[in-house]
Amino acid sequence: MRNKRNKVIYGNCRVFSPDYELMFLCTEKRANWYLVRDLAEKIDDNPLSIRLLFKPKGLGVKYDKYGLTDKENKCVVCGTKKLEELTRHHVISLEYRKFFPKKLKINSSHDIVPICYKHHTEYERKYADKLKKELGKKYNAPYDGLKDEQYSLLHAVKSARALSIHGNKIPKSRQNELKGYIKSHFNKKRITKKFIQKILEEHSETIQIGNKWYHGKKVMEQIEDLQEFVEMWRQHFVDCMKPKFLPKYWDIKRPVDFHVYLDKLDKK
Repeated sequence: MRNKRNKVIYGNCRVFSPDYELMFLCTEKRANWYLVRDLAEKIDDNPLSIRLLFKPKGLGVKYDKYGLTDKENKCVVCGTKKLEELTRHHVISLEYRKFFPKKLKINSSHDIVPICYKHHTEYERKYADKLKKELGKKYNAPYDGLKDEQYSLLHAVKSARALSIHGNKIPKSRQNELKGYIKSHFNKKRITKKFIQKILEEHSETIQIGNKWYHGKKVMEQIEDLQEFVEMWRQHFVDCMKPKFLPKYWDIKRPVDFHVYLDKLDKK
């Protein structure tokens, strides 16, 4: 559950290339970042527009209608414009996007939309969590907890890690307790430093089971068609929440590698 925001999510300030080609839209804060560093000059006040004073590596989103179209800071579901009630909604949850190829996950503005706190909570708890659990079952990547047989192993591996990192700094009574977890799971009578290191080497991924990213990592390792996966989440959000105020040109079918396409156009 994300915190409420008291600032704009979309910025409609214009950023132009040295040749006066519109490159992208940004927040006032970002535009001023260029201005105070003398990297740009102001060319208009309403809306705030700046011209870069250096040659950029590319032309931003020059060829992207979605990227160059003004967007309103209002909930895409109910339309409220009260900034204190708005939050960012990641249409494709961060726990999945985190494991996208680097060149695809850094450009995700299309799939971040403003939504009010009420509807954001409704979607996440009532609909998104259900889909995540279904994905967990399909890909053997539990979303809402560990399988029973995993608890014992996880406890033993975490105990081994604690002993390896903190060693004699841990009170003797606690050391014996941690070793007890290891002995119980691996059916050992004596625990040595060598065996502790062996556990950590052979079960390094087990630590991730207790990590909030474990589910997303395991799911994404098995996704063969990333475009299909992304479209599934976009369609799911639209079907469940029926948003009436999505930005113009927002598209369920938008290619996940759209920015790769734009980069190729820049180089022509």
